[in-house]
Amino acid sequence: FAGLTLTDAAQRYLDMVKEPQSTAEIAEALERGGYPTRSRNFINTVRSVLARHTKTVGEIVKVHKNWGLAEWSHVGGKATH
Repeated sequence: FAGLTLTDAAQRYLDMVKEPQSTAEIAEALERGGYPTRSRNFINTVRSVLARHTKTVGEIVKVHKNWGLAEWSHVGGKATH
């Protein structure tokens, strides 16, 4: 995930796993995948960036307490912005 923006990296990860993921799962996967961060609390950083993204772009959406891709058919009407 090195070289990608946080939202692009999260979107790629979600596309790979094909299921909604928690903020902690996304943060851990991005770090394991080489996403560079100096954040003291990367989970909070991921949560903030994704929350902002859902309000402005909408490709990543909240699915209950997790995150998913708006394009997923199984997200359907359960996605909330």
